[in-house]
Amino acid sequence: ADVDVPDGFVMYPNPGNSVVYIDGTIAGDEMILTNVVGQTILRKTFKDSKIEKINIEALANGIYYAKFIRQEKSWVVKVKKQ
Repeated sequence: ADVDVPDGFVMYPNPGNSVVYIDGTIAGDEMILTNVVGQTILRKTFKDSKIEKINIEALANGIYYAKFIRQEKSWVVKVKKQ
């Protein structure tokens, strides 16, 4: 089921241009980063709750969607690369 972004979760800077940080994940959370046509760019499973750094430097400028999955819940963050 889609849910609102959980308390304590943040993805920054957004828009970003080389690196995006993700804070507030827990072990077992999964992220699927897709482009506007739905192609998967990156999949990641988080091992712990430390702040994660995602390198987006190689991505073309534009809009991406980061879908986070936590057990049966999921939420989506729109990410702009510029």
